[in-house]
This record gives sequence, structure tokens and C-alpha cells, in this order.
Amino acid sequence: MTTTTRSSPGLLRSLPLLVPGLLLLVAIALIPVSAGGDSLYRVTTPQFTVMKPDCAEDGTVVTCAMPVGDKTLTVVIDVDRAQLNSGCTATYGSRPTACTRDRTLGNVFTPAVVLDGFTVSDEAAEAVRAGQPWWSGIGESGLTRGLFGVLVGMSLAAALVSWLLSKRPRAADPNGARTTVTTAAAVLVPFAGIVLLVPPDQVADKLPMLLLPCFALTLVLPWQLLVHRAISGKIGSRLGLTAAALVATAVYGSATLLVLSLATGLVD
Repeated sequence: MTTTTRSSPGLLRSLPLLVPGLLLLVAIALIPVSAGGDSLYRVTTPQFTVMKPDCAEDGTVVTCAMPVGDKTLTVVIDVDRAQLNSGCTATYGSRPTACTRDRTLGNVFTPAVVLDGFTVSDEAAEAVRAGQPWWSGIGESGLTRGLFGVLVGMSLAAALVSWLLSKRPRAADPNGARTTVTTAAAVLVPFAGIVLLVPPDQVADKLPMLLLPCFALTLVLPWQLLVHRAISGKIGSRLGLTAAALVATAVYGSATLLVLSLATGLVD
């Protein structure tokens, strides 16, 4: 005979809240990778790549100086989106070098340049490469693969935990409705991600993207209500909880991660 034990919130009933919490951590982790949009994101040469160089702003025109060997590589570019085809200029010391806009990024509005004919000694190039951050080689494809891995891991983990923890019978949680209201605030996670990853003057332009995770949240709320109901521990009940965890996490997670990836300025 199956008996129902006194209920407590526990991990099983906290899962719907843990998912947006984890996604918020992902948004924070993406801050250094984010391209922003109000400065130069990347300078690519045949020998090295410089990520987010130090730049001085004069309106929408930025001047970025990078020490390379015993001289300074300087790049000047207008980052205004209306000047997308305006080109750029570069000098190494006092010597001009060819500079073109980098069109290989997924988001063409992210300011980046390529210096095709620029070469220095191997020692100078190695010193520049050594000074770049750990995420400098991620790029659009690496970011996409990484976020997809996060999505798959979250979804499978939510399903596995739901299956394992739903084996023990539980009484209905009298605070379920209150927790569901709290879970509804999960829509703030992608909003926080946009605020963290997008330049302040572009936040308003990105807000329409929030419609997608808002819609996906409609799957998380029924999941939250479901785990607060009485749990019998029977196979059918466990399968239902597991499926709800898998589907809700996958749909809401994919919508939110899509918004976050677009907010980085690397994916379009």
C-alpha cells in the first residue's frame, strides 16, 4: 500500500525555480564574451587576434591602441550602425596598414576589423596572443555549441532528478500557489540578461525578444503547479513529472538561451 508522507518543498519542488536561476548564472558568465556594440570588439591579423582592445571614444568614433612589439597598433573606426560601410583606418607606429570591416561575425553590426597585410615578428605576435582572455577563441560557433550543451545538460538533469526524487510519495504542498507566482518572475531572467549584455542605448531595441521566453514560461508554470500536487510515487506519476521537467526545461531554456546569445552581439 502506498502511503503519503508530510510534504516539504525539497529539491523536486524547487526545480522549476532552479532552472531560471541557472540561466541567470549563464547570463552573468556571458558578460566578458559579449561584444557590446559601443566599441571595437575584435581586431584580426594573420598572426593574432585582439579582443576588446582599449579604446578612446569621440562620439561614435573610437580610437583603439594596442601595443605590439616595440610599437603601437592603432585602429580608428566609427561604431555607429548607420556607418556600417564606412570602413576603418589603421597605423603601426607611423606606418599605415590596410584595414577592412570584419564581416565574418554572425551579427554584422558588431564592430570588428581585419588587418590582412599586417605582420610582425613571431615573438611579438606570441606576446599579443598570450595576453588575450581565455574566451578569445570561442567565436559564434563555439558560443552556439556551448549554449546548446548547457541546454541539453539542464534538460537531462531536470528529467533525471525529477524521476529519482518522485519515487517517494508526498502530500500536496499548501504553498504551491505562492511558489508558482514566484516562478512567474522567472521572465525577469532574460530581461536581466539583456540589461547585462547589451549597451544601455540598445536595451530598448532588444526588448521585443522577451516575447519568446515569456511565451515559453507558460510551460514552466504548469510544471511548477504539477510538482506541488500530491505525488503518489507510482510509475505513471513519475513519468509525468519527468516528462514535464524535460519539456519545460528544454523549451524555456532554449528560448532564454536564444535571447542571451542574440544579446551577446555574436549571433544574429
